[in-house]
Amino acid sequence: MAEEVIVFIHDGIVEGVFATSADTRVCIVDFDKDSGDQDYENALWTACRERGLNLIGPEFDHCDGV
Repeated sequence: MAEEVIVFIHDGIVEGVFATSADTRVCIVDFDKDSGDQDYENALWTACRERGLNLIGPEFDHCDGV
């Protein structure tokens, strides 16, 4: 089975996170395009890539197999 993380967000608030492993670390970065710092967000993306983290495409509202 592939590792999986499912995050429940309601009105911008994280209400629950399920993962295939209790040891899974999940970091959620909430970026507001109107008031956020685009350079900071870009730096975080670069840092994630440099750490070898994989960018995955999330499924919205229709996660298969749930």
